[in-house]
Amino acid sequence: MAKRTKNKRIYCLGDMIEFASKKVGDSSYNQVVNPNEQIDYVVEKLKSLKDDIIFFTDGNHEARATKEFQLDIAKIMADRLEIPYSHGFIDTFKVNDKEYV
Repeated sequence: MAKRTKNKRIYCLGDMIEFASKKVGDSSYNQVVNPNEQIDYVVEKLKSLKDDIIFFTDGNHEARATKEFQLDIAKIMADRLEIPYSHGFIDTFKVNDKEYV
């Protein structure tokens, strides 16, 4: 997995899984891994990096589940990783003593 560096920040900005839907063309018929397995895979891959993850949000792929089933997959993954979840986030950081927002 990735090597830890000082002041590393990871932002999970959505589309972490496919979550194909029958309402989106034929994508659900071409999906090889089901949503549960996709969630498990993402969570497992991110576990070793969770201390560096600043926040987790959803993308349009996860939003399909929210729209169709009121199931917030991104929140489920964030909760399993015990990291902050939000639909928006503002962060401030410094590079060479210059502050950025």
